[in-house]
Amino acid sequence: MSVMNLANISLLAGCKYYADMTGGDQVIITASTCIYVGSTGDVKVDFENGETVTFSGVPTGQVLALKKITKIYETGTSATKLVIGYIE
Repeated sequence: MSVMNLANISLLAGCKYYADMTGGDQVIITASTCIYVGSTGDVKVDFENGETVTFSGVPTGQVLALKKITKIYETGTSATKLVIGYIE
């Protein structure tokens, strides 16, 4: 069982919409996004400027607060139980 720290709870509380990451690449339609990692692994994303970045070894319970991402990859992402929080 993972323990979330107060900073992670605050990041998630600021989200307006949530979605499970299930099957296939996820296209992001808002400027700011939080990704909750339910099980340790890598998270691969595209940014608005065209860069692709892989965050390696993201621990269970971590929240990635990212701005200007356009895609979260299924291939290249080994972390599981991801929840995407959208900030407007």
